[in-house]
Amino acid sequence: MKNNAIYSIFLLLFIGAGVLFAGCTTSTVTNPGIAGKYVDEDNHKYFIEINSDGTFYYKAGSSFGYNGKWEMKANSLRLHTETLGTTIELEKQGSTLYQYTERGAVEKRFVKED
Repeated sequence: MKNNAIYSIFLLLFIGAGVLFAGCTTSTVTNPGIAGKYVDEDNHKYFIEINSDGTFYYKAGSSFGYNGKWEMKANSLRLHTETLGTTIELEKQGSTLYQYTERGAVEKRFVKED
């Protein structure tokens, strides 16, 4: 009887810990607040379509487009391209995504469409 009680307590603690830590992963792929279409303010041929399933499409001008997966950490959005094997980093401020040059100047400003 005593062993059953100890086993039950251990099982409850184990299940409780699993429930508590289930949402504590580093991946935030399915962040629905970021999903949508973001268009470059200066050139509408450039846009980023962020999908809530963790994928994206980046249209770069009239002839190039990139697919891949994205992740959001704090205000940093990382686009991992499948075709190029590179990562594009953007900063999210409100409903705007900023892409910077290597020297830190704003290269592109993508605004979320309503």
